[in-house]
Amino acid sequence: MLCTKSRLFFWHKKIISNLSSLHILRSVWTAGRTALKIRQSSKASLSAEQRERVTVDGLGNIGQGKIYSSLTERDYNDIIHMKGKMSNEDVRKWYVSHDKTIPDLIDKSLPIEQQARQACELRNTFRTQARELMKDQELRQQLDKTDPNKSFEELIKDKMQRKGLDRTHAIEYILKTASKSRKSVNKAFGLEE
Repeated sequence: MLCTKSRLFFWHKKIISNLSSLHILRSVWTAGRTALKIRQSSKASLSAEQRERVTVDGLGNIGQGKIYSSLTERDYNDIIHMKGKMSNEDVRKWYVSHDKTIPDLIDKSLPIEQQARQACELRNTFRTQARELMKDQELRQQLDKTDPNKSFEELIKDKMQRKGLDRTHAIEYILKTASKSRKSVNKAFGLEE
């Protein structure tokens, strides 16, 4: 008799434990479904572009040009999933943010010409990456034609011709201005006054 009572108690405890686990699982499942319904209903009230932005980054960045600063500071490899999906304004913010880091990425122990070469390569890399992030690939193709990346030697020639500098001063100028982006473009996106 004692053995039967202890068995019954054991099974009763086991069933209650399992029911409790099932209740927790059911609560989690219900909460998940409710959250999904809320997300779906709130997405339904958004414009097509806003819905896409929510889907794209999963962060709820809703609306043209709304971007978290952490995204602008993230490395290209960390946001490669955004390739071809970012607004022009968000891309510009990302590009300007990365251009500003160029002086910190250059090896200052190298001769000036090597530092300028590094700066040129970094800028070209950031420009190419920014263009790959652009949703507007027609504009990107146009920019690739009208404002292509220049090799270091092409850039030196350009500075010598346009600014009237000799080679040494052109190299110094390239290094000095590597982290400066075009003010007119920044102004168009409200990034400068």
